[in-house]
Order: sequence, then structure tokens, then C-alpha cells
Amino acid sequence: MFQNYFKIAIRSLLKSKLFSFINIFGLALGMSCSLLIWLWVKDELSFNRFYADLENIYIIRSASDWKGQKNVGEATPGPWSEAIQKESADLAAITKITWNRDLLVKVGEKSTKESGLYATSDFFKVFQTPFLEGKSESAISSPTSIAISKKLAEKYFGDTGALGKTLQLDNATNFTVSAVFEDIPQNASVRFDWIVNFKVQEQDWMKTWGNYSFKTYARLSDKADVAHAEQVIQKIIKKNSPPQFTSYPILQGLKDVYLYSEYEDLKPVGGRIEYVRVFSIVAIFILLIACVNFMNLATARSVKRAKEVGVRKVVGAERKFLVMQFMGESLIVSILAAVLAILFVILLLPAFNEVVQKQINLTVSDPVLWLSVLGLILITGLVAGSYPALYLSSLQPIRILKGRLTFTRSGGYLRKGLVVFQFSLSVFLITGMLVISRQMNYIQTKKLGLDRENVMYISLEGELPNKLEAFRQEILNSPFIGAATTTGAIPTNIQSSSGDLDWAGRDKDLENWVNATYVGYDFAKTMNIQMVEGRDFSKEFAADTANYIINEAAAKMMKMKNPVGQQVKFWMGKGTIVGVMKDFHLSTFHSAIQPLIFVNYKGLNTEYMMIKAKAGKTSEAVSHVEKVAKNFNPNYPFNYHFLDEDYEKMYRSEIIVNTLIKYFGILAIVISCLGLLGLAAFTAEQRTKEIGIRKVLGANVGSVIALLSKDFVKLIIIAIFIATPIAWYAVNKWLASFVYHIDLTFEIFALAGAIAILVAMFTVSFQSIKAALMNPVKSLQSE
Repeated sequence: MFQNYFKIAIRSLLKSKLFSFINIFGLALGMSCSLLIWLWVKDELSFNRFYADLENIYIIRSASDWKGQKNVGEATPGPWSEAIQKESADLAAITKITWNRDLLVKVGEKSTKESGLYATSDFFKVFQTPFLEGKSESAISSPTSIAISKKLAEKYFGDTGALGKTLQLDNATNFTVSAVFEDIPQNASVRFDWIVNFKVQEQDWMKTWGNYSFKTYARLSDKADVAHAEQVIQKIIKKNSPPQFTSYPILQGLKDVYLYSEYEDLKPVGGRIEYVRVFSIVAIFILLIACVNFMNLATARSVKRAKEVGVRKVVGAERKFLVMQFMGESLIVSILAAVLAILFVILLLPAFNEVVQKQINLTVSDPVLWLSVLGLILITGLVAGSYPALYLSSLQPIRILKGRLTFTRSGGYLRKGLVVFQFSLSVFLITGMLVISRQMNYIQTKKLGLDRENVMYISLEGELPNKLEAFRQEILNSPFIGAATTTGAIPTNIQSSSGDLDWAGRDKDLENWVNATYVGYDFAKTMNIQMVEGRDFSKEFAADTANYIINEAAAKMMKMKNPVGQQVKFWMGKGTIVGVMKDFHLSTFHSAIQPLIFVNYKGLNTEYMMIKAKAGKTSEAVSHVEKVAKNFNPNYPFNYHFLDEDYEKMYRSEIIVNTLIKYFGILAIVISCLGLLGLAAFTAEQRTKEIGIRKVLGANVGSVIALLSKDFVKLIIIAIFIATPIAWYAVNKWLASFVYHIDLTFEIFALAGAIAILVAMFTVSFQSIKAALMNPVKSLQSE
């Protein structure tokens, strides 16, 4: 019996090839979009899940209270890990690590920059990583040992085994390979290819309580209570830290670190999880639009299929069997659409990976994938086929066969409601496209308070830190170079902070938390930062090595009306403020401009040389810098970066969202238009005789087109009114994550509505013109 209904369903689909193709193609687009988003969401949710004892691994974040405002950061002071390790019984292990560093790894004549980090000896007790050679307990216990990944072992030592071999790091220190570990997966928060004991690079400033420059991770013992462990370590830090430092530790599970990086009131509330939620909703929206499209197209065919239903009922077909037939058709369409969708995903996945900057694979052997596809088929088939199946099977055979088939008002409302629903979602996505695009344009064009155009930078490594000023002067010895300076951080992303700042007469309740970095001579000139008061650091003033420059926000924080000449105490001891810079953005637009202090220092913490090329001479400037760098630092490959490229990387997530929302938004509009085309075809078919009579009575083509189009315009306007307040709430919430953002104006929502109306009119016009041009003789020949 089921076989017979399956054959009937197939024959029925083959009879209406065009409608079947549109149905399958529309559903395939919706399914492929949903599958791509599902793969991306699955990858996002998989971060750090490969650790066997994930539930016990925590990052220790630093928190602070200031005038009722609670702030949470990832960086912690150096002494925290030692103090906690000595006194907490709840911890099985604790480790302190640096941020990743790209250093030159050399074995024989082979040398390449590789990413790694420095960590205290219990690192592998916290992050239990599989080892191929050596033991985790002794991997980095010695300051002469280095543990490397399988990839590095194969790259530098081939199949001969790496254990006990010598490897040179940073062209300076030889290390003995003590262990080889499995490659760290891409979906890990802490990734590295080499790791060395923290003490190898430890300096005195790293032991101070006021310098927040490291990450701290801990593994709790199996029986430890998280809340109790947190209270204990907070008491330990409060007891051991100097009175002026009031920040305290809080724990966050490693499983949440990637997705929940934003805090409110000491609770993780957002981060990447927001994008996971947004795109999950987008996937559902697009799939629903595709299902509604199916319903509308099925409805458009209902007049032609009404007699079939009538005949089948007359010869004894029960309603439940008709429902099964139509649901069977829907499921067949869903299966065919799913096959086509998988092909689309296979073809589009490389481009999708490039956009989202991931390495997502479609693993055929993954049972979760096929269960998801099966679920998608069933959900789509049932949702899309439910209304046509129930509607067509309910038609009365006597009325059908007498030619008195009419459609109820409730049925008309439902069909129109589906169109309103489709276009409400489309208007919502169009609004999102416009707002995100404008915000990204605002970010890219807004003046930062410093120049990022024609500014390149290189890492100061190898011999360069010992020859800084000579190297800088040689770079300046070119007509293609405008200025050059050294710095401890990229100016558009200064993350290092400190609570060490002090000054005479400071109220103990007055904030002293500042961002800080080391800079060399001519920093303001190179970055084209305006000096509000005083001067830049200069080699003409020998005392500048003990002096400081601040920004306007720092002067405001210290309540200094005339800060130049005032004495402050910071990393280099007591010194004089010699200049005040105009505020510039030292981080993303998500954060307000913070108080900032610059230290004139040419030691090991000077990381980069910033070089300003003259306009139109960038390629010549790069060639000159490369020649000088190779002369001063022959053992290192020459690598350079442009500041404007780095600036864009800071907004990688927003750029990805901007790109994806454009593609998915356009896709949703296309699918919605297919549904609208179906309803237009249905309407034209229902009003064929009316149109014929109107034309006989003298109606022109324009009036017929207007007649058929006006109802659709009304539906789109209703959709606009429904979608606009919802879209306003959503985009306003997204913009709230930026301290600096565009204003939401009426123009944006009006433009979104206008686009929806124009697209809808363009779609309806095809069917309207076709109906208007039809010969009235053919329309009325049955009368």
C-alpha cells in the first residue's frame, strides 16, 4: 500500500516539473544554508572539549571593583600563581603562561618562526596532553628543556626521533628536546608548538603585583567545590598582595572561556556565544522561509490538483491516505533537496572556510552529521507538507466536480500570513545587513587619533634589541621613510595594564589603573598623534629615560589641570610628565579610551619598530627596510606587517558576521521571492476570468498589473511594520556592545522597507504582466 502511494507521489511530482524544481531548489538552498551554519556552530561549541578532564580545568581571571563598576580581565599578575600554589588545598595543579610568541626555531641549516609559549613546570598537570615521546612530568621541569609538537618533531627531525636532540630558540639559546606531544587541535584556547620553562625568560618586573601580563590556569581536585575554591584563593590573594592592589581572582571553566569572554557583575554573559545564537536563529529563519515557500507553491498548484482529489475521493480514497500521499510528496521533495543541499555544502565549504577562517570538514563517517540531515529532512518535510496535505485532503468532491471550488477566507488569511511571515524575516535580515555594514564602514573610516595608513612594523628580535638606535637611524637614512620609533605594543591594541602609577597627593580612593607600554623616540611623530601639551620623547633629552608621557584620559583620571612638569612614580621610578597626547583609540571600539602612560625604555620589552613610509613610496620603503634588517640581523628571515591590516584583524569576528549576514540575507530574500511568486501564480489563476472580463470592458495592462500587485504591497507593508521594532531591538542590542557606534536613524529602517517592497514588486511583476497580457478570449472560452 505504501509502495503504491509512493509511486503516486512520484508521478504527481513529475507532472509539474517546474513547481517541483522550484520547491526542491528552494528547500535545498535553505537546507544548505542551515547545514553550513550547523557545521560552524558545531565547531564553535567544540572548543576545548577534547580534554578528558575538562570539568576540572579553570582559568583564573582578575576582577576589580571601582565605584560600583566591576571589571574582569584575562591578564593576571605574576605573583598570583605562586601565592595560590603554596596555600590552596583545592587545587591539583596551577600554571602561569605567557601570551604566544613567534620565535625563530633552528635545527642545523633549517630555521622557521614557530608559535609557542613559556609556562611554569606544572603546565602539563593542568592541560593533560597526550605524549609521543618523553614524560609530561619532566617535559619542562628543567630550564634547558623544550617540549615540541609532533608537527615540529617531524618538520625538523623527520622520522629519526626528536628526544634528546638539540634545538636553538630565538637564535640565542640551545634547548634539549625533552618530550614530543600530540599536535594541539585547532579548537583549543591554548595552542602552541613549543613550550619552555617560564623561568628562562623571567625578569624582575614580572614578579611585581602591579603588572598584569600573564594568564593563569588551574586544575581543581576531583572533590573540590568551585565556589569554595574561589573564596579560598580570593582570601590568599588578599592576604599576600600589597594594600594598594585591590583586584581579586575569580574562576571560569575552560569549557566556557572561548564562548563567554564578556562579563557583567562578575558573571559571564556574552562573547562568541552571541554569534552562535544569532546564526542559529538565522539558520532557523531561512529554513522556515524555505518551508513557507514550499507551502505557497503547493497552494498555487491546488486548483489544478483539486479535481484529482475529487476523483480519488469519489472512487473511495480516505482522507488519511490522501494526507499520506501529500506528506509523501513533501518528504520526497525534502530528500531530493537534502541530496542537492549536501552537494551545495561540499562545493561551498572551501569558500565558507575562507570567510569564517576555520578548517571545517564534512566528515562522512560522522553519525551526528547523518542524524542531523535525517532530522532536517523530517522536520522540513513535515513542516512544509503539513498545510498542503491537510488543506487539499479536506476539499469536498461534490463541489470540486461541479466546478464550485472556492477557497475559504481563513485559507486566504493563512496564505497571506505566510507571506507576511516570510517578508518579516527578510526585512529583519535586510535591516541587520544595513546596520552591520554601516557600523563596519564607521570602524574603517573613523579617525583613531593616530595614523594607520602607510605604517609598517617589524618585530625586534635576534641582534636588533642590542642595536636599536643604530638600526633606527639606518632605517631613517632613506628618502622613502618619514619617521620610525620603537614600542612595546602595537599602538592600536595596547593590552598591558598596571596599577603601579602613583603621584603626590593622590587620594587613596582615586583610581590609578592605567594601560602602559614602552616607546622610543619620535613615537608621536611616527604615529602622527597630536601633542596637546609638552613634547614627545627625544634623544636630545637624556633624562627622558626616567620621564613619562600620558594621554588626556590619564590627566583627567589624576585630576591634573597642568600635568606637564608634575612628578609621578611608575615603572622607572620617580619621573616627570613631559608631554600629554591627545586621546587615541588603543583598543577596539568595544572599549572606551582608557588612561595611558608611556615609558621611554630601550630594553628587552621593546617588541616592535614602527616605520612610517612616505605617501606613495610604500614598496620602496619596504625594500629599504628589508635591506637594512638583513644587514643588522642576517640570521632572521625578514617579516613585516602593516598597521591597517592588523587593525582589520582586531575586528575579525565582526567582519565575518558582516560577510555571512549579507550572503544569508540575500539567500533569504531569494527564497522569499520564490514563495511570493507562488502566491502570485495562485492569485492570477484564481482571478483569470475576472481579468478577462475587465479587459473586455476596456481595462488596460497597467490597471490589471496594479490590481494584482496592490494586495502584495499591503502584505509587505504589514511585514515591515511587524519586523521594524523587532529589528530595532536586535540591532540596538548588537550596537550596544560598541562604545563608539553609528546612530540608529529612521533612514536605515525606511531603506530596509523600500528594498523589501522593490524586490517584492519586481518578483510579482512577472506573474502580473503575464496575466495582464493573456488573451481574454482564452480566459472566457469556458463560459
